[in-house]
Amino acid sequence: MDNGKGIEDERKESIFLRGTTDKGTIHGMGIGLLLVKMIIDGYKGKIWVEDRIKGEPSKG
Repeated sequence: MDNGKGIEDERKESIFLRGTTDKGTIHGMGIGLLLVKMIIDGYKGKIWVEDRIKGEPSKG
């Protein structure tokens, strides 16, 4: 369980890109999810983001 605010639909595609934050600025190294995506892509897998409760990103 976490207490994050969720990920809005307009951000879901960009969270796997380096240096992307909720404010559109570079913060930290920004390689965490990018690295995960690169590893998964290397194994021909898929990774994506979806709402736990469809249409309600603030619910996880």
